[in-house]
Amino acid sequence: MKNTIASFILLFALASCGDSKQHAQKIDTIKTDAVVSSNVPPEPGSEDDIATRIDTTKLLKEYSAKHIFSNLTDKDVFTLRVYGDSLLTSKGLLEVKNSKGDLLYQYRFTTIDLLIDPDSISASEQTTQINGIFKHYFDEDNFESPAISDKQTFEDAFPNFNEADRADWLKVKADKQAVVFRHREGYEGLIGIAYSKVRKKAMMVSYSD
Repeated sequence: MKNTIASFILLFALASCGDSKQHAQKIDTIKTDAVVSSNVPPEPGSEDDIATRIDTTKLLKEYSAKHIFSNLTDKDVFTLRVYGDSLLTSKGLLEVKNSKGDLLYQYRFTTIDLLIDPDSISASEQTTQINGIFKHYFDEDNFESPAISDKQTFEDAFPNFNEADRADWLKVKADKQAVVFRHREGYEGLIGIAYSKVRKKAMMVSYSD
């Protein structure tokens, strides 16, 4: 009888342990999904990857600018390329590379998503508004130093922050010569990126909508 009770207790403990591990794994997955990605391209084959997959054989427009970003001596190259059969069905590719050609940041998007309600205006007006956005994409007003103000807190910088980014974010904040570049996400989002000396690439330092 004692052996039976002991065996039952052992089986119950193992089952409980297994449930705990499964629950912890599910929480980790949820946290990962909730993080706002800074400059990591979508996973190949994922929904985001398919939605923003770009046929780079059909270049419609290209905008570029050079600006101090990753260091104070050599300017980095900011490039926005628009691909597709027409502007209204096109995809955009934003890239930041240093003077050596190393990729520091990449962001892909669907062009029409830049408009708040495209169906309410004509195709001509859609084209005019999109061209206006692209024309001012690299305006000097979109760059600012220091990258993060003294009053800005890590918790308030993002709607969904990743605790793992805190240490690197604080290092960018401490660098008063760091430069932030802000670009559109959709029709109202605004992503701020700055160069991380720790990561050797750009990282998201702010997000607002």
